[in-house]
Amino acid sequence: MNVVILVSYTYPFIGSGLGQVALMQAEGLTKLGHQVVLVSSNIPATWKRFKRNRVLHLKQNCLNFMDKFSIPVPFFFLSREVISHIENADVVHSHDMLYPHSMLAALVAKRFAKPFVLTQHAGFISYPNRLTNLLQLLTNKTMGKLVLKLSDQIIVVNEDVKNWLGKDGTSAVTLMNGVNTSLFHPVTQKTKMEIRKKYGFPLNKKIVLYVGRLVKKKGFQRLFEVKSSDYLIIIVGLGEVPEYMTNEKDKVLFLGAISQKKLSEIYQASDVFVLPSDCEGFPLSIQEAMASGLPIITSKHPGFDKYLDRHFVKFISPTSIETKRAIVEIFKNKKLRDTMVHYSLKTTIAKASWENNVQELLKIYQKVI
Repeated sequence: MNVVILVSYTYPFIGSGLGQVALMQAEGLTKLGHQVVLVSSNIPATWKRFKRNRVLHLKQNCLNFMDKFSIPVPFFFLSREVISHIENADVVHSHDMLYPHSMLAALVAKRFAKPFVLTQHAGFISYPNRLTNLLQLLTNKTMGKLVLKLSDQIIVVNEDVKNWLGKDGTSAVTLMNGVNTSLFHPVTQKTKMEIRKKYGFPLNKKIVLYVGRLVKKKGFQRLFEVKSSDYLIIIVGLGEVPEYMTNEKDKVLFLGAISQKKLSEIYQASDVFVLPSDCEGFPLSIQEAMASGLPIITSKHPGFDKYLDRHFVKFISPTSIETKRAIVEIFKNKKLRDTMVHYSLKTTIAKASWENNVQELLKIYQKVI
């Protein structure tokens, strides 16, 4: 099967969970003998055309002015080579309807009578800026609606997104993202300490971990507000860090964007994962943290109900007060902590493998061909 997959960012700059999902699906398909072209923006500028793990990567020049407003939506057009691959594809698959490349890919796919599959990762995302929210709403009602209409099959990551789509999501199928358990897994206490020594982390403190883009809706600033000399907060992700947040490295450490290998070790060096966000689908970072054996503290979102049991995950309102209360409770209560760790590992093994994700994705492709 010849497949063209499009996403905003991917290897070597992942940028977000979408890029990692697209990459893992592409590489999973090639392992099964399928031909995959992965199209993305060329941010930052790297090689424009290369093969990695049998996936052909085509990086497109783009405009990225929306990033100034903490909106990671690159505008890229499709090169002649990309259009040629779409013309010869068995199926075209794009991630998220609000990215302009999804609309372009859907239109080109229809021009050549090729089936178009869309994965919608999130519903409406509330930003602090009202104008940004209005722009998002207008885009949903125009370009987003068109992409949904042109889709032969819509995939959602949870029921919350399906409900948000309303009538457009009636025939949508739910496909949970996978997690690379060969990379993200727990380690012994001895190995944990060795990793901490490797990166210069304290050996005698608990570590609180956040992984995600550094934008307000993700709530990373709340972690700075709950800083303490009793534990170290490590924040991983791309984005601008206010200068005042960088002055207390003994309490809050910003690592920026890092490789997947290093990220897996940071999970393994940590004691609890915290994501106090305002709005989420079901982020890959939570799955990676669970696979690494970490207790989870996160905001309560409707889309989590299908995947997470409130008895074994600490759901909070996204405030600094509740965030700190949950962190302190988990560190004080070893029995609770051990129960949450056991649940994280059991849930990952049962539900979240990329092998299962790719097999289900293939079934979806075969239905629309």
